[in-house]
Amino acid sequence: LLSVCCFVACGEDPTDPVPPGDNGVINDFTTIVFNDETLVYDGNEHTILATGAPAGASVEYINNGPFTNAGEYTIGVKVTAEGYNETTAVLTINKAEFTGISFSNKSYTYSGVERTLLVTGQIPAGTSVQYSNNSGTNAGEYNASVVLSNSNYNTKTLSAKLTINKAEFSGIKFESKTYNYTGSEIQLLISGQVPSGTEVIYNNNRATNAGEYNASVTLKN
Repeated sequence: LLSVCCFVACGEDPTDPVPPGDNGVINDFTTIVFNDETLVYDGNEHTILATGAPAGASVEYINNGPFTNAGEYTIGVKVTAEGYNETTAVLTINKAEFTGISFSNKSYTYSGVERTLLVTGQIPAGTSVQYSNNSGTNAGEYNASVVLSNSNYNTKTLSAKLTINKAEFSGIKFESKTYNYTGSEIQLLISGQVPSGTEVIYNNNRATNAGEYNASVTLKN
């Protein structure tokens, strides 16, 4: 917030309704313009300047910046001319909204690699970016969020979903085989690279006596 205090004492000015003098009357200064201003943060410098001071008046600013960051600022201006009251003004720079930043849903197929959701777009300098639940490795759905904080911007929270779909088993075989009777137990087993943590459940895959056996296997992960 930029508050502006203007201390004005003005001398003779033929345009004033009550000419100054030694009669003890203090007049309101009507020609000077020193008004409040409200802006939205844009990264540029701002201040308030007084206009309309009479010729020959002394204009002195106090704490007039210029100012860039969001906030309220008190500025003083002293216009010295005999016989006039003070005036004040306030400059306010409001916080801006984050724009052009996205946090989008994404889907992947499980690969054993960690996946992460990140914001995209131009993030203003000095912005704090805090993620929650935005990474995952195992198959499932992850409800992610991110909070953007900056002293010159209104805090913004974005949400997105990270989905990691289950993968298909690949490179694993379970093939039919024929053997001659030997009196020993024969079993069919899968071949190939079985992912770590996989449960392998066989059904009817062992036999000793001559015959046909319909075997199966179930892989769970």
